[in-house]
Amino acid sequence: MPQLAGNGAMILVVRVVDPKTGRSAYGRFRVDTGDDIVLCNPALISAIGATPVSTSTVQGIDGSPVEVREYILELDLGQMGFLTDVQVMGLNLASLGYDGLLGDNALDQGVLVRDGPGRTWSFAAGGVAQNRPPSLVLPISIGLAGLMVIGTAIVLGGRGE
Repeated sequence: MPQLAGNGAMILVVRVVDPKTGRSAYGRFRVDTGDDIVLCNPALISAIGATPVSTSTVQGIDGSPVEVREYILELDLGQMGFLTDVQVMGLNLASLGYDGLLGDNALDQGVLVRDGPGRTWSFAAGGVAQNRPPSLVLPISIGLAGLMVIGTAIVLGGRGE
C-alpha cells in the first residue's frame, strides 16, 4: 500500500499510455481531490508522442489565462488499476516537484481510501483496459452488507481472453 508523504500528500508512480500507439512513460503523480481534471507535464506527454484532441484556456495560479492542450490517455496505476479514456491537460508542474496531479476525473473511476493515522492510502479502479500488459496485478472490490473489502488478484498470461 502506498505511503503518505511527510506532508500528507498521496503520491503514486503512474504509467501514462497513449492508447493510439501504446507508447508509455512513467511519472510521479500527486493525488489531488481539488482538481477536476488530471494534469500532466507536457514533457511527459511529449515523450509518449500523444496527439492533443483539443485546446483550452484555463486560469493560471496567478489568475492569468493559460492555454493548455488536452489529451485522452490511459493511466496505469499498477496494482491499483488501469484507467481508460482519461481527459488529461498538459500543464508544466515542474515547480511542484511532480509530473502530474490525479484529479477527480480519474478518482471518480474508483474508490479512494486515505488512512491518516496509519499513514497509508489506497485506490481501487473500477475498470480494466483490454490492452493491459500481461501479468498484471488487479484490484478486486467486494461490497458485503455495507462493508467494502479490497484485495488483489494476480492475472497471469495475455489479455484475459
